[in-house]
Amino acid sequence: MATQDTDARYATNGDGLSPWDENYRAQQEDPSLGELLKRLSNDTGELLNQEVALAKAELKESAANIGKGAVKLGIALVFGLTGALALTAFLIIALGGATDGRYGTWALVVGVVEMIIAFVALNGARKSMRPSEIKPTETMETLRQDKTWAANEMKDLKRDLTATPASSQSHKEG
Repeated sequence: MATQDTDARYATNGDGLSPWDENYRAQQEDPSLGELLKRLSNDTGELLNQEVALAKAELKESAANIGKGAVKLGIALVFGLTGALALTAFLIIALGGATDGRYGTWALVVGVVEMIIAFVALNGARKSMRPSEIKPTETMETLRQDKTWAANEMKDLKRDLTATPASSQSHKEG
């Protein structure tokens, strides 16, 4: 950097700007409208890509949790069903033996009671698997925040665009 400063002084003989000074000033000035729009477009595209990736990750996690729950539910149902069949047979035999061999009547009563219990359990399982739990809530929230951010960026850009001509005219007048 020191050699560039020295070269710049000798290149212009001390009067005027060297090519390095002009480049430095151009980098320090406010970016052009095209550059601002390009940045906004790039940032918005990158943000949308990140949101899509987040949504995919959330949906994969939700699907994995539902899959694990379904497997556990299936195992529980198999063992519960075999246990319920054994207890049903025992209950029917015990009640039929206690009432002088009325096995058919007790089979009907026990079957109806078990169907009521199954209906209540099924209704509870259906409610626990509501579609609202599958939504990617974090992604939806960040999309709302991104919308607010983009709106604020556009307001700032409009404000800068409307303020730029006035400031350039005041420089010309002064």
